[in-house]
Amino acid sequence: MISFQTNIDSLVAQQNLNTNSMFQSTTIQQLTSGYRINQSGDDAAGLAVANQDADSIAQITQGVANGNDGTALLQTMDGGMSNISQILDRLQTLSTQSASSSFTGDRGTLNAEFQTDIVELNRQAQAIGLNTGGTYAQSLDIYLGGGGGSNAAAVSLDGQVSVNLSSSAVDTQALGLSGMQVVGGTTDIGGGNAATSVAAILAPAADNAVSAPGVSDFVFAGAGFSGANAATVAVNLSGVTDIATLVTALNAAIQNAGNGSTPQATAFKNANIVASVNTDSLGGQELAFTSSTSAFQVQAGDQTANALLGNISTGATGYAVGSTLTSAVDAAATGATVANPTTVSLKIDGGGLSGPITLNLLSASTTAGAAIADLENQISNNTALKAAGISMTGAAGGALTFTNSNGSAFNVEVTGDTTNALGLGSFVAGASSATDYSNLTAAAAYDPATNPATAAAGSQVLGFSLNGGAADAGNAVTVNLLNGGVGGATGASTVGTVSAPIVTVATGTNDTLTINGNSITLAAGASLADVAAQIDLTANAALDTNATINASGNLVLTSTTLGTTSAMVVTGDAASNLGLAGAVVAGTSATEANVLNQLNQQFGASTTLQAAGLQAVDNAGSIEITSNNGTYFRASTAGSTGSIGFGTSTAPAFAGGMAAAASDHLAVLDAQGTSVTGGISFQAMSYGNDTQSLTISANSTGGALQTQTITLANNAANRSGTSIDDAVTAINAQLQSSNNSTLQKIVAVKDISQTGTETIDFVSSLSAFSVGVGSSVNGNGLNGGTAQTEASTANGAAATASIDTVEGALAAVTAVTTAVANLGTAQAAVGIGENQVNYAVNLAQSQITNISAAESQIRDANVAMEAANLTKAQVLVQATVAAMAQANQEPQAVLKLLQQ
Repeated sequence: MISFQTNIDSLVAQQNLNTNSMFQSTTIQQLTSGYRINQSGDDAAGLAVANQDADSIAQITQGVANGNDGTALLQTMDGGMSNISQILDRLQTLSTQSASSSFTGDRGTLNAEFQTDIVELNRQAQAIGLNTGGTYAQSLDIYLGGGGGSNAAAVSLDGQVSVNLSSSAVDTQALGLSGMQVVGGTTDIGGGNAATSVAAILAPAADNAVSAPGVSDFVFAGAGFSGANAATVAVNLSGVTDIATLVTALNAAIQNAGNGSTPQATAFKNANIVASVNTDSLGGQELAFTSSTSAFQVQAGDQTANALLGNISTGATGYAVGSTLTSAVDAAATGATVANPTTVSLKIDGGGLSGPITLNLLSASTTAGAAIADLENQISNNTALKAAGISMTGAAGGALTFTNSNGSAFNVEVTGDTTNALGLGSFVAGASSATDYSNLTAAAAYDPATNPATAAAGSQVLGFSLNGGAADAGNAVTVNLLNGGVGGATGASTVGTVSAPIVTVATGTNDTLTINGNSITLAAGASLADVAAQIDLTANAALDTNATINASGNLVLTSTTLGTTSAMVVTGDAASNLGLAGAVVAGTSATEANVLNQLNQQFGASTTLQAAGLQAVDNAGSIEITSNNGTYFRASTAGSTGSIGFGTSTAPAFAGGMAAAASDHLAVLDAQGTSVTGGISFQAMSYGNDTQSLTISANSTGGALQTQTITLANNAANRSGTSIDDAVTAINAQLQSSNNSTLQKIVAVKDISQTGTETIDFVSSLSAFSVGVGSSVNGNGLNGGTAQTEASTANGAAATASIDTVEGALAAVTAVTTAVANLGTAQAAVGIGENQVNYAVNLAQSQITNISAAESQIRDANVAMEAANLTKAQVLVQATVAAMAQANQEPQAVLKLLQQ
């Protein structure tokens, strides 16, 4: 159909022109931009992939830059360490020169250069960030990107290169040329003052006691060798004439102590503690000990060592270091009987022991003299007590004396000596001869009806010792066994009892009864029940008589005020009729219920015993005393005239629970250059519900926080809070067993002040750490049971090696040799890091190339193809325009039809 209104050919041409123009425009855009995808509509899926590739390229490109920066940093460290190597060469030259006895020059001049080079070495180590605790002396994490993994965290971790430089510090402390040092006071023992010289101290006139003939002990504590596992260095004094020969003997003894086969000996050896001479600013010389790797403490083990550490009393005599404990009551005469020797236990705790030592008497020790000889023999042959320096002397008829030669506080307690033959207290033994216990059951059942003679004999006195403490009058309770136990809260038991057969009072006659002189009128014709009621109503108040009818139908009169020696006497008109005439019956003792009530009433009235959770209960007819919170106690029967099943003892006073105070003149020195919390007070945990948590925290060399929580207590599950020594042992055992190399550098040590006060100090070679002290229920444990965080502080400055003496120079030669080896280890770590980062950078560059190629395949325009497309588009557009022009001419051709 031909129409003027609608030119179909023109419309078709216009549509094709539009399509061809868009095709031409897209082709031009791709050619001019170089990208096949210029907007999401071009290829949405391809654009998403290309964007991811572009992001990876950007990330890895910057990662390569990071890697190059890391390589440059490691190369800077490498160069700095090469300089430090040259300094070490010079230090070795100087120390070797000074170590020769043939050197006739001024060692002070050599030492001046040596110390200057030491300072420069530290400056260079700090400049390259490899000083101890320095910026780069840790794990360096270089992020290069391009990681893979199942989640974002894995991708991030995989794209990170870690270079471990935590052991690559190269300052003098890390290399072993300086470190933590103990200096033995300020007393010149080097000969500058002849009165206090080594020769004077060792002279017989000084009268300084030694641990063994010709041997003086020094005790070292540190990480892995502390408490009962402390390293005792026995110094052979043979040939020691001055401070130089003393240092030589000390170093030989230190090496010998470190050659033991125990883990503690190995830890001591690895601490690399070296004895040396310290020359102070005034020219005086003191004994010094240095370690470049470990925090440590040194303590005098005897009086001679105390003097050599500068702790001198008068002249050249050192202060005595022993602590002594003497029994408050003399031991009985030689022939005094020990009732049951095999149940007698002696426990010694504290004094540097890792835990309590308990000894039991032999069966033949049936007299005081034999028991004392038995204990002396057992104590002298006990390995742990011998190592702690604890001994005992005594004789029957005199006091027993216990001595700890290392000066630490300790405690002695005895249980089971019911006759108090040793003079250490009549404490009742627990089950299986236990020294202390949280429950105690009487050996004999309490039954006043079947055993009135014993049960009614006066009173039972029980004194209680908590955690080995004294059983004084403040911790004592008294049970009244007379008069039916009057004084108990539940009322009285039967005292005076008379009984009669069933009778009837004569009808119409008023009869009278007289009870201990008190007259009662009975109504005529009253029944037995009426008589009982009448007596109850009219009995004299002072007599306090009650009338009852028992199961046999007998009339029973009971008085709660009459004692065992004041029997009830009944007379009067009706007495015979009632079967009471002339009846005399003595009183009986308190019932078990009343005994339990008296005990519990007094337990509740005592703040101490209430906190201990003590309570009395019946156990199958026997009295049992138990703690409801697990508190350990001992019960003493001192002062008793009667028994409720625990026995009797007429000892005049409570004894036992003796604690010896620490020596107030003992040299206990923490190394300078360490970080310390300072002494934290400690009070032994006496109660079973006292628990305390300690949280010890420090950052690792990589900066990650490391923590360990330790719980102290004194109950059936955990007795680590029994004494300060038990607490120190428990803390260090858990730190060392943590398998955490950071926390293993922290050690708890026991400090003893010059007033004899013992505290717990935490020391470490770490630059910083903290101890979080938790609270305890009854205010026992560390810091008075009050919660507080103790942050460490620096304990003085580290000491450096010195070559101003031959001895110091010889030590320096060894130290520099070690430093060279340590530097080589650090250089190896840096070299490994350089190679590691280079490998990572090479991979990253390869990733950039390959990912770029992948992105190009998706996003870049194919120029050859797009050029052909452009030509095609241009031809199509031109053809379309020509065709559309032709189509537009079609209506004109139709007009020719009208002209015809």
